[in-house]
Amino acid sequence: MRFVLAITGIAALGIFLGILVYKVPRLDLGLISLIAFMMCVYDFYVSVKSNETH
Repeated sequence: MRFVLAITGIAALGIFLGILVYKVPRLDLGLISLIAFMMCVYDFYVSVKSNETH
């Protein structure tokens, strides 16, 4: 259940940031949005990886 909620949250963040970047086409905003999204995905990956070893 936690996995599904985490994937849903990442997808919602991606959709929100995608709409934001689409409506406000600025390079700096796009880069910051991409960095924020990639940090979220990395955190999810590390969390899933750490739960597998325990």
